[in-house]
Amino acid sequence: MTGKINIGTMMGGLYRDLDRNCEDDIEDGLEVSDIKRYEIIFDIGEHRYYCFVDALTMDEALGNFFRNHRTVTYDMVVDHMEI
Repeated sequence: MTGKINIGTMMGGLYRDLDRNCEDDIEDGLEVSDIKRYEIIFDIGEHRYYCFVDALTMDEALGNFFRNHRTVTYDMVVDHMEI
């Protein structure tokens, strides 16, 4: 994981990029080209944040996002899309 942004102890850390372990995928027979890039936009208070997630599907991207951002709820998500 790269690009961690610390916004204080109350919210914990936020990640700008969540990378997928491509080496595991190749061992499982997946091609690197199968991995897509997703953008998740969310608001915390008056601030807007963007997180880019590498995943096979949007469901996987959102799951990875929420596992790494335990204090962010779906209500805080403004938009999410494949880019």
